[in-house]
Amino acid sequence: YDDLADSKSLQKLGIEPLSKAMTLGYFKKNLGSSKREIKSVLLDQQIIAGLGNIYVSEILFHSRIHPQRSAGSIDKREWSLIIKYTKYILQEAIKNNGTTISDFRRVDDKTGAFQQFLQVYDKKEQPCTECRTPIQRIVQQQRSTFFCPECQR
Repeated sequence: YDDLADSKSLQKLGIEPLSKAMTLGYFKKNLGSSKREIKSVLLDQQIIAGLGNIYVSEILFHSRIHPQRSAGSIDKREWSLIIKYTKYILQEAIKNNGTTISDFRRVDDKTGAFQQFLQVYDKKEQPCTECRTPIQRIVQQQRSTFFCPECQR
């Protein structure tokens, strides 16, 4: 266990998304002028450890932020929403044993239940729960991204 703290690959990991280190100051300092797309930034394990594709699509939907916007264009209010919804979505996913999209099962043979609460992920062409505009799918970093073109700007 003691060797884990010395692991070079673990030292490269970003902040833990449910920790107190995830602050407005952290994002402004590290990403304030970034031209990278916000979805790519949130998936970058050297910035935030452990966020996955499904949850990032959901976080951006709840925050009303288009996944192709540059991280540097995100203002303080929007970063605050990203922080808020990252914590909310992860806590809800944990309460519901995660998200099972296909045939994943936990060690106790249970499946996750959070997929029933997903608003945009894997909902291409289905109406947005907020505005009824069809959800769109694009590919970013060879990963599917789902979003509402009306609600997310």
